[in-house]
Amino acid sequence: MAIFCIDIAARTLGNLEPLVASQRQYGGSVNQALTRQFRLLYVCRANECRSAMAELLLVRAIDAAEGSEGEWSVRSAGVAARTGRPMQPAAAQILREWGIDSTGFSSRQLTPDVLDGCDLILTAEREHRALVVRLDPAAADHTFTMRQFARLLQHSPQPAADDGAAALGASAASAGRALVRRAQASRGQVATPAQETDDVADPVGGSLKAFRDCAMTISRSQAVLTLQPPEVQAAGSRRWWRREPRIPPSP
Repeated sequence: MAIFCIDIAARTLGNLEPLVASQRQYGGSVNQALTRQFRLLYVCRANECRSAMAELLLVRAIDAAEGSEGEWSVRSAGVAARTGRPMQPAAAQILREWGIDSTGFSSRQLTPDVLDGCDLILTAEREHRALVVRLDPAAADHTFTMRQFARLLQHSPQPAADDGAAALGASAASAGRALVRRAQASRGQVATPAQETDDVADPVGGSLKAFRDCAMTISRSQAVLTLQPPEVQAAGSRRWWRREPRIPPSP
């Protein structure tokens, strides 16, 4: 099972200004800002298929060993969701094939409160990204489509090995924020291939293969978040993530 990689991302922390800004917003020292939980939100239309699968796939891809409080919070929501609905049956079936149990999942409507405090927002489509920014203009700089974020990181320069901030002992949470800064720096400099779209196609209404292909596309986009060097594998007792509990809606 893959564990979040802090080795590469931690070395991107040369610019401490975002950490100081985080410190001013949340209080405490710069070291506390380094370890504040990293909050990632997936967004699609109904939160019953693409963003729901993305949430559970990433949770599965990150080590779930017991041992410490999570440094990553992984959630999902939909721009036109009906709150409290289960995952699409075909999507749940594909996840079962991957050994993931979606029992207990319930959809969530995207609201300003859900967006508040997110470090990274990944959407299924460019339209969803635009709706997120319309709902919260301040989210524009840390909102990407899933495939766009992966493409930006894959083509961004690798961080310098001697980055000064790494000496501060970067946590998995601060490493996540470093990935966001790398993607931000690559925006406008990495062209979208002519034959490629930044959207993840909606499989709802399609065949089971369409759902399987969708899950594979999402999983590939998550590869930039789930590298696993040997030194991090050795720390397998550490929990890097915390999945937010789903509270059923009131009757």
